[in-house]
Amino acid sequence: MKKNEILLWAVAIICGILAVISIPNTTKLKSVNAQIKQTQLKKKEVATQTAVNSPYSNEFDLKSAEQHAEATLKNAIVKELGDLHSKKDYQANQKKLQAALGQKLTKELVRLNTDPNTNKWVITKNDATTVTFGNADDITKVPVYITTEFEEKDGSKHDYLIKLDYDLDNLTVNDYEVHVMTTSMTNGGTTDGE
Repeated sequence: MKKNEILLWAVAIICGILAVISIPNTTKLKSVNAQIKQTQLKKKEVATQTAVNSPYSNEFDLKSAEQHAEATLKNAIVKELGDLHSKKDYQANQKKLQAALGQKLTKELVRLNTDPNTNKWVITKNDATTVTFGNADDITKVPVYITTEFEEKDGSKHDYLIKLDYDLDNLTVNDYEVHVMTTSMTNGGTTDGE
């Protein structure tokens, strides 16, 4: 019986040692729990900030802003590249155009509408202008693409692509690029632009 008692005591001691060894280290557990709480707080902060900045938040009506911007931009481009036929026309509309397109783009489009040799206005009419919006992840930097086709006095037609970095919140142009897509000559030939 002594052998059995010794064996039982040995098993009991081994079980006790294993039990003590298997007790989790609470400092590591506390550290992990603290990191989890920090991560959850950061996640909430990011979610809140994203919701505030989102164009889809309740505070910002993306569809309405895009509709307003589309009408404003389209009207300004049609006016600049089709409805202005003199310096007097430009001066009468200058403030509206600059409010819609910004001072730099307005001047760039006036330059396109005047003959550099004679300073006469050369665009007779705007045939078509469309405005489309890119992804509005950041409503202060929305890509906008404007395609416009206009005709000059000599009968030539031009297709331009105007890319905007647009602030939908303030309805202002941050930056722009103007690209000549095609030019149709009066003799029926076509020249590709940039």
